[in-house]
Amino acid sequence: MSARRIGNGIIVITLLVLLIDWLVRLQGPATTELRGPAGFPWPTNGLGRVEIGIEGAFTIDMEESLANADGGAQRLPEIRIEGRDPRPKDQGMSMQQAVITGFAISAEGASAESRVQVIARAPTAWAALKEVAGATHFDRDQLWRLISPVVDFPGLAAGQDFVLEADAALFNPTTNEIHCPDHFLLHSPAMKIDGFGLRLDPAQGTIRFGETIGAVDWELHLQSGGVVKGYADSGGSLMPTEDGLHELRLNASKTCRTDVPAEAGLPGRLETNGLRFLVEAVEGSWLPREWHGLQPSSWAGAEMFLSGQDSFASWEGDEIQRVIMDGPVFGHIMAPEQAWVGAQGGAWIDALQQQVHFHRLVTLHRSDGVLHTSRAEFHQDGFWQAGGGVHISGPSGLAIAETAFAAAPEPGGRRGMHALGAVRFLPSAPELDLLTGPEVQVAVDGSARLGPGFVARGIHPQGLWELQGTEVSTRRRGDRRLTIAHGDVVWERSDLKLVGDRFEHDDLGQGTLHGRPAKAFMQLPEGEAIASSNSLVRAGERLVTRGKPRFDLPAAALGLAGDRVLIYSDHLHRSEDGVWHARQNIRLEGALSGGARAADWEPGGALVVWTSPEHPPLVGTTAEGAEFRGKARVWRLFADGNIEAEGEVDGDYQPADRSTPFHVTGERGQFLETSGWIQGGVAIDAEGVHATGRRADWHADARGEGWVITMLGPATFTHEKASGEAARMIYDLAGPTLQLFEGRDPATLRLKDGRNVHAEWIEVDPDRMTFSSRNGVVRQVPIENDDDGS
Repeated sequence: MSARRIGNGIIVITLLVLLIDWLVRLQGPATTELRGPAGFPWPTNGLGRVEIGIEGAFTIDMEESLANADGGAQRLPEIRIEGRDPRPKDQGMSMQQAVITGFAISAEGASAESRVQVIARAPTAWAALKEVAGATHFDRDQLWRLISPVVDFPGLAAGQDFVLEADAALFNPTTNEIHCPDHFLLHSPAMKIDGFGLRLDPAQGTIRFGETIGAVDWELHLQSGGVVKGYADSGGSLMPTEDGLHELRLNASKTCRTDVPAEAGLPGRLETNGLRFLVEAVEGSWLPREWHGLQPSSWAGAEMFLSGQDSFASWEGDEIQRVIMDGPVFGHIMAPEQAWVGAQGGAWIDALQQQVHFHRLVTLHRSDGVLHTSRAEFHQDGFWQAGGGVHISGPSGLAIAETAFAAAPEPGGRRGMHALGAVRFLPSAPELDLLTGPEVQVAVDGSARLGPGFVARGIHPQGLWELQGTEVSTRRRGDRRLTIAHGDVVWERSDLKLVGDRFEHDDLGQGTLHGRPAKAFMQLPEGEAIASSNSLVRAGERLVTRGKPRFDLPAAALGLAGDRVLIYSDHLHRSEDGVWHARQNIRLEGALSGGARAADWEPGGALVVWTSPEHPPLVGTTAEGAEFRGKARVWRLFADGNIEAEGEVDGDYQPADRSTPFHVTGERGQFLETSGWIQGGVAIDAEGVHATGRRADWHADARGEGWVITMLGPATFTHEKASGEAARMIYDLAGPTLQLFEGRDPATLRLKDGRNVHAEWIEVDPDRMTFSSRNGVVRQVPIENDDDGS
């Protein structure tokens, strides 16, 4: 401001003072000396140096004279000073009840106008003065002081009015800037900033705060009634942006937090290393548009916590649309079930849908396991889903799938995880190595369930095995964990297949298969052997049947003709060595019939049958066509057609060539396709001949016309027409002929006609009663008549 403009205000005051002094002098000498208030020394032309003092209210205008286009001048105010009782102080003017108004001149020429920028009201104020060219001026190069001011800034920011309350303020009379070194409170109709140290430039619309101590509290009042509150420990600023918005910037040395109310749709607290909050001015309020938080950032809501790097939030009206946080991110989801999440890529919160999304290298920890995936999202109700390749590990095992999501609530309020798409599940249960299927569900308690089309695979000392069915699940029963398969269940490995409709397997290695009936299949070269019952219990290599057991063997596996051999019993099980054991009330049907008290069968080996005298005889036909029927305490039937009998053997044997059948008794024997033997008190009946001995051997003769039986002695035979004894005897059933051989004693033949033959060797035709001998003696013995004694 020129000296001329300052002088305009001072001259008015000077003329008033001189006029009063002249009027007093006209009245003559005063009886009492009048002394006014302390004044300001003021040099004048003609009067010399005078002192001006003012009591009461005063107003001083500082104006700018601007030339008009028509050659005239336009005077516009720049500063107006109002107050009371001005006093000189510290080379300036101190005043009470001060009102200092700063104007802004917007343009030059005829269109120029002056607008109020600042209205500062203070109980006490001080303005600097200076003397220039013998005249006193207000010094606008120094800052003026305001004590406890209230400062209005009309239309400071995008038309919004602001009010500043401070302990003290410094006013720049050249730029209208206000500086508050101590505590201040700045507020507009919907914004409040409270701190220490403020610098406000009304010409630029910029506000810097927190310059002294740094601690700043701020509020943003939403139109919905909620209040966004914040705190920063290192000051900040409020400045306009190029796109017409305003940026509320909060800086942090250690702390910068923002509390979001429920009215914003996503209540919680944001803590960052600094915040840029973009707001839009509307009539009488502010609308949040977005914020940018500097890393590290954290967000804490009622049921969620996120910690990551830079953060961003977008607003629509008074409501947050989404919050984005760059990774790596750590998250804690607290309800309805606790979950810990880490994501390398970052996370974002969808406030409208109440969802939290994580992406890239996501790891989720829950009570039901750990999940690794490419992306995952959480809903407020606890539902979550993941995709882009999923890896789940938990108490129930490991699962690999394409996608996964939270299971729907189960009875009792349990929740769990569903994995979908080419699922590979590695359960923790022993021997269960791999479950595959389109879907797996893992519950909070560690139980799991695979949907339709599952396949379970495992490894065993006997080889790989596989389990298929409609669905499979795992759960706890007491201290045991069960794996349960349902619907058309097939458990299979190279040497064994179990088929039923429900299979339970526990972590002790025991499995129970239920069915209608449940069946165990064993593949043999001759076909399948089948064990069936209401249920099958598997413990290692041991299998136990429960409820109406039956064993079904291909007849060829026992060297028998026919289709199948059926074994019914009260108890049936397989031992660790693979042998099947049938016990109590055994009934055999099919290609082998009879009864027994016990039976054992070893795959690839023999069927062993234990009988008692009260059981019916064992009846069958060998694969070559030999028929047998008999009793023995122990029977053994082999796949090659070999039959062994032991203990009180008593049976009939019809050779395969349909030659003469014979009946045999003894203690132990073997019946082969073309030969056989028996020993221990042997007796054989064939073609009317009853032969006895210590051992008997038989075989088909060389011509293929019959069988030859060799009886080792001492041997005897009886016939209706003859009898005899020998050390060894050969009975040719095709003849039939009998050959008797001597031992220590000669062979003996006794005929019914009374002749006795003793010789080294005797051959006799029992039908025609002809004989021949070598080195023998024939004696005639009288024959007694049983009827009349003659």
